[in-house]
Amino acid sequence: MDASFLPLRFHQHLLPELTFSRIGDWRKQIIKNRLPRKLKIQIEKYQKSGQRFLLFVPKVSDLKNTLETIESFSEIKGLSVHAADPERKSKVQQMRDRKIQFLVTTTILERGVTFPGIDVIILGADNQIFSVNAIVQIAGRVGRNKDRPSGLVLALIEEKTQVLIRASRQIRFMNEKGLKQLNNVQ
Repeated sequence: MDASFLPLRFHQHLLPELTFSRIGDWRKQIIKNRLPRKLKIQIEKYQKSGQRFLLFVPKVSDLKNTLETIESFSEIKGLSVHAADPERKSKVQQMRDRKIQFLVTTTILERGVTFPGIDVIILGADNQIFSVNAIVQIAGRVGRNKDRPSGLVLALIEEKTQVLIRASRQIRFMNEKGLKQLNNVQ
């Protein structure tokens, strides 16, 4: 069987690679209306810079508490969205129209939607809901703009799983092929 690879994106740049950061039991912190320190620091950076982002969480039940905790210490405007949300299209449009700075979302936005110039944070990226394919697709939300072809893909975890290792390897493999393709053109 023949295989075809498309290692470069439409703008001829590589896929942003995953950055991992251990944060412990984040749900316990969120329930107590506290953000994990590393997430709080990143959101404070976004508040200062105005950088837009998607914050992926594993479960619909994580959305409300996560959004409320962010809102309790930050003035940036965001919303939460999931597949059964009757306002899903409106919320996605608000993100497209730059009326909000971030969306807290489930895997519903892992593919099929483009917000140019965003970063991605995956809270609980080690959760079993996130497959290798899902992680790679989520990473693919970043850098979808020729003016900002890269960005941050931050996986906040309790532990590094085999799924995350394989997703990271898959991205690096495609980027190696992309580099070879770029070098052959030049």
